Amino acid sequence: RTHRDYTKELGLSQGIWCMFTTHEGNVYGEQFGAIHQELVEYMRAAARTYSREKENNAGRKKYKAHKARLDAKLETYVNQEINRMIAVEKPKICYLPKLPKTGSAGYNKEINYSAGVWKKGFIRERLEQKCREHSIELIEVFGKAISTECSSCGEMGKYSKERFRCGCCGYETDKKINAAQNAINRGQTEYIFEK
Repeated sequence: RTHRDYTKELGLSQGIWCMFTTHEGNVYGEQFGAIHQELVEYMRAAARTYSREKENNAGRKKYKAHKARLDAKLETYVNQEINRMIAVEKPKICYLPKLPKTGSAGYNKEINYSAGVWKKGFIRERLEQKCREHSIELIEVFGKAISTECSSCGEMGKYSKERFRCGCCGYETDKKINAAQNAINRGQTEYIFEK
């Protein structure tokens, strides 16, 4: 499908709690983190129970059925929010940072486990599919230092919790908005990831 009114260039930042934040500050998938956490906690609890009762385990049928319901809930929500974002934003081009692979390094096992089962691949796959359906160009840009680079002056800044601040020019905003602004800046200057 092609849409004559889809003319916007859209910078996106993908997150583990909110699916997408646009360069203008619009947020889509605000409940994603909570739904995802429900799935993670269920998987973690089931893994502990299974390791305790390996010898006397009745089977994985109940676990798989419940996990399938949670997966379906999450996947339905992802599809709905991507559809909503496309309908509201009407983009011609979307710029999305290419995220690094999830690693196991670090000290917080709970955060690593949660990140390890984060469905960023599914979200990206669904976004790609929806973009193809609506003839929207999806461009991946380099994600390195995208959260710490100032989208206003290009210097390196710092963020604390959810706020980004540039020590050079004084620009301050939400770190996800800054990353999304950098995504559109990098996309427009051909700082893109070649497939």
